[in-house]
Amino acid sequence: MHRAILADARLDGAFLSGANLNLADLKRASLLSADLRGALLYGADLSLAHLGDANLSGARLQNAKLGGAELWRTNLSGVLARGASFAGADLREADLQLANFQAANFQRSDLRGARLTNGGFMGVNFASANLAQIHAFNADFLAADFTDARLVNADLRNVRLDGADLTCTQFDNAVIGRVGT
Repeated sequence: MHRAILADARLDGAFLSGANLNLADLKRASLLSADLRGALLYGADLSLAHLGDANLSGARLQNAKLGGAELWRTNLSGVLARGASFAGADLREADLQLANFQAANFQRSDLRGARLTNGGFMGVNFASANLAQIHAFNADFLAADFTDARLVNADLRNVRLDGADLTCTQFDNAVIGRVGT
């Protein structure tokens, strides 16, 4: 299904584990509760797609477009999403653990309650994002941009923030520091 045109398709609950959807057009597609484990979505356009409760664990999302997508409670653990755009996406309570999001764009995204534990977020744009109540233990945010972001009640124990831009970032009641210190 490489380069498939599936814009506005209804694929709720579909089994697409391991599918080759590289460069596919999935704009506005409905993939609620779909199984996309290990799917190849390099450069795919999932803008405004509905992926709530979907399982994308281990998927390849390099340079994919997910701007404005609904990804609440979606499993994105172990994904490779370097350079992907999630600008304005809804990622509330999503699982982003053990994933590589290097140079991805999460500007204006809603990540409230998401799990980012042990994730790689080097050079990521989180400007104006809502990261309230995230769990980011041991995550790497080297050179990430958090300008105007909300990290209220966030668990940031043992995170790496070297070179991060924290201008006007809200840290009210956040837990920040090294374990055991």
